[in-house]
Amino acid sequence: MTNASRLWDAGPAVAEPAAPAPSPTRTPTKSTSAEAGLIDALRAAVGTTADTAHRLEQMEAKIDALSSQAPQTIRFQIGDAPAGATIPNARPELSQIVRTIAAGMMNVWTTGPAGSGKTTLAHQVADALGRPFGFQSFAADSSAGSLIGGIDAHGTYHETAFIHAYETGGVYLLDEIDAAPAEILVAVNAALANGSLSLPRHHDHARRTIKRHPNTVILAAANTYGTGATAQYVGRGQIDAATLDRFTGAVFTIGYDEQLERAVCPDDTTREIVQNMRAACESAGMRRIVSTRAVIAAARMNAAGFDAAEIVDRLTQGWTAEEKKKAGVA
Repeated sequence: MTNASRLWDAGPAVAEPAAPAPSPTRTPTKSTSAEAGLIDALRAAVGTTADTAHRLEQMEAKIDALSSQAPQTIRFQIGDAPAGATIPNARPELSQIVRTIAAGMMNVWTTGPAGSGKTTLAHQVADALGRPFGFQSFAADSSAGSLIGGIDAHGTYHETAFIHAYETGGVYLLDEIDAAPAEILVAVNAALANGSLSLPRHHDHARRTIKRHPNTVILAAANTYGTGATAQYVGRGQIDAATLDRFTGAVFTIGYDEQLERAVCPDDTTREIVQNMRAACESAGMRRIVSTRAVIAAARMNAAGFDAAEIVDRLTQGWTAEEKKKAGVA
């Protein structure tokens, strides 16, 4: 285990990835993966002398090792403390996010398509740091009171989980932040601005201004970069530049984790059907989401004996004939 510098100092945090999965036992015959089919073609073209055969087998082994690599497991060590929680199936972005937090950037923005694992990643950040986790998901009808609390008919101010995390330290996820109304974004900007949050109507005068704990990490998750609606996410609004500026240097693009998808759907044919649908939808600019959830659903159907046509039919219910054609499954 490599020692890591203290997370709450400015030094980098060091992650220790698990050893790569061993390559499967092989015999020097025909390759089994699609990529390794290139090796077979080379073998046929150049012959099978001892030297060329040896080199081709080395190349083939490397391809198999990459193709079968499992999602990484990461264990963080924070300062001189014992090694922390082991994070199985760690998202590829986890190490960089923890290092960014270690550098003192405590506001983190993650952008990615629906079902790409942003919420899972937020949980993993909290686990890696050993901090409590909380979250709130926003919609057009969310109110500022749901985030920072409010006063009831008896004059008592009711605080929220966000206030608790803000003041005591923790990891708090502001989910679907680009779907939040303006009053929420004003409250968020105030909370991020200068290390304190004003609660002017609080019944306890001593709590009308609360201080942000130095270990509080605020994560924002969105489907856009806060610059407005896209073809797929038409309900997303523009976020004020002052709010976006609070996340400078800590913006992460989250994609679908294909290593994880390989682990949850080991059947190459089934997995590639879904991933090819995704690529076609993205290329055509379609308003259809083919997420990791679709891969998981396809894997379950495959295990239950559904054939490829049945799986595609279940995954494209409600699609038009034109959409299926664009996705390559018509």
